[in-house]
Amino acid sequence: NELEGAAVREALQALGPALQDSETTDLAIVVDNTSVAAAIRRGKADAERLNVALAPALEQLRRMRCIVTIGYIKSIENPADAPSRGQPEFMCTCGYLRISPIVISRFTAS
Repeated sequence: NELEGAAVREALQALGPALQDSETTDLAIVVDNTSVAAAIRRGKADAERLNVALAPALEQLRRMRCIVTIGYIKSIENPADAPSRGQPEFMCTCGYLRISPIVISRFTAS
């Protein structure tokens, strides 16, 4: 859980300058971990270690003017996990990412 939370934090830190430059932004965060998805939706996690991993990302989302959609994808369907499964070519050959009806909710700053 903490590693998935850290991945969200790192992605938001990398995208932060571009996202903050726009007046409003729609942002979709898709994860393959239901605990992380729920923690982002609620603005906090049940597990303290996940809270520590996600705290900077949640604070950044609160400061940004954006609509965030939280989504879930099955791990086996997540192209970002392909290299760790020994399938680095999967990310290059899939061509598109089909996401089933996965929207959990929209983030609301509290």
